[in-house]
Amino acid sequence: ALAASQTQTQQKLPPQKRLASDNTEVLHVLGGVEAARQAAAALFSGEVRGLDATTLGAIADDLGAVERSRAELAASEPPTVGTLLRELGLASSNREVREFLGGGAVRMNGEVVKEDRPVGVEDVLDGGYTLVRRGRKNWAAVRWS
Repeated sequence: ALAASQTQTQQKLPPQKRLASDNTEVLHVLGGVEAARQAAAALFSGEVRGLDATTLGAIADDLGAVERSRAELAASEPPTVGTLLRELGLASSNREVREFLGGGAVRMNGEVVKEDRPVGVEDVLDGGYTLVRRGRKNWAAVRWS
């Protein structure tokens, strides 16, 4: 009975994938299906540096990006990684910032950040976006205008 059940489950899987693909296609413009898949794969893997500005913009919109001025990056005291973590809701205190940074739990654009350093123009991706991840699933975005 168990073997028959497993066989039936395996036979149902391809139509489920087809339905998921069809639903994705309906939700996204026809040409955007592949972009949506690339964005999902990039977020899952954490490798976001290779994404184009349009895809980064779509991700930032989905994440509810915080708006910041590019002029802040060139200021005498630019925002720090810790400031962004608190502003984005990824940390609630300086203690949490130190804990997350020290534990290697923070990534900015896919790169591990281990110290509370100033954010610079090198941290801005195409289209003016910075993607920040704490842990495995907590993502946030900054749109530099």
